[in-house]
This record gives sequence, C-alpha cells and structure tokens, in this order.
Amino acid sequence: MTYQSKPIQTWDDIPAIPTFTQSHIGSRILPAEDVIQPLAYRGKQSKKFLAIDNDVRISLCYCSIYDQCWLTDREKDPLPIDECEIAKRTAFSNSLKTHPSD
Repeated sequence: MTYQSKPIQTWDDIPAIPTFTQSHIGSRILPAEDVIQPLAYRGKQSKKFLAIDNDVRISLCYCSIYDQCWLTDREKDPLPIDECEIAKRTAFSNSLKTHPSD
C-alpha cells in the first residue's frame, strides 16, 4: 500500500485518517464468488475517506489452493505471477487495528 506514492505499513501512517473498521484479510481463505469487505466507514467519515482516496494505492497478491498466484489493484485485471512475496520494509502490517466507526 502507498499513500502519496510512499509505502505505508499501517493506516495510521496517513495523517488525519478518519475512523474506520478494518478486516484482516492476510490469512483468510476466500471461496469463489465470495467477497470480503476490507474497510468500512460511514456517515461523516465518507467525505474524509473520499478526500484521501486518490492518494491511496492498494495492490493485492493472492493465491489459489492450487498455488496459482495473481497480483491486482483497482486499476487493472489480475496478472498471473509465480508467488506472492513482499519486502518487510514495504509490507502493510498484518496486525488488526480497529478504529470504531462514528
């Protein structure tokens, strides 16, 4: 994940981030056609998130149970890759942080 083209390791790395609730998706198994909502916000928070939305980039790497892996983001279709690997210094935190919604 990046914010203003710089890697971030937690949501708290974004100045003045509004409150939100997040799901931990790093170790979950997602059945075909299923959906996980990784981030939820509502009410007044919507405007705050929309204000930073263009500065946040999220890339996701995921693998099937058959060890086929893909890399995707919200701008392009998934690309097949050999494996999911990321340097620790640029990895988004696996710790679950919950910011209660208003």
